[in-house]
Amino acid sequence: MPDYKIIERQDMPEGLAGLYLESQRVILMRRDMSLKKKVEVLAEEIGHYYTSAGDITDYKENAKQEALARKKGYELIINFDSLVNAWKHGIHNLYSMAEYFEVSQEFVLKAIDHLKQKYGLVVMHNNYRILLDPLNITKYHEVI
Repeated sequence: MPDYKIIERQDMPEGLAGLYLESQRVILMRRDMSLKKKVEVLAEEIGHYYTSAGDITDYKENAKQEALARKKGYELIINFDSLVNAWKHGIHNLYSMAEYFEVSQEFVLKAIDHLKQKYGLVVMHNNYRILLDPLNITKYHEVI
């Protein structure tokens, strides 16, 4: 992603926590959010960089692009590499995972649900077997 300026504002439009302005190379975010919410909103706004084109400020008309950006935001924070790294650091439950990624527990659950829908329940990734429900990660050793 190219360099973008992040500006926190108190006067965001009603109902908007963040706004990606491609033409100005700016991401606007509400100032009065918790750090976890800011991380989540920022991930989604960066997701717009990868998935959206043009003005999509009318949410009802552009719900599909919003959903794509949100899913990309999930993947930017919680992906197979980050799950394996968390597991290696002893992060094995929902509360610890949310703290590790600095997001809400709801965000973690939605991100893992998204990965399940996209890849299925079991994924092999860089010699790790990742079971997504219930979450369990094991180093894979091929038996010869």
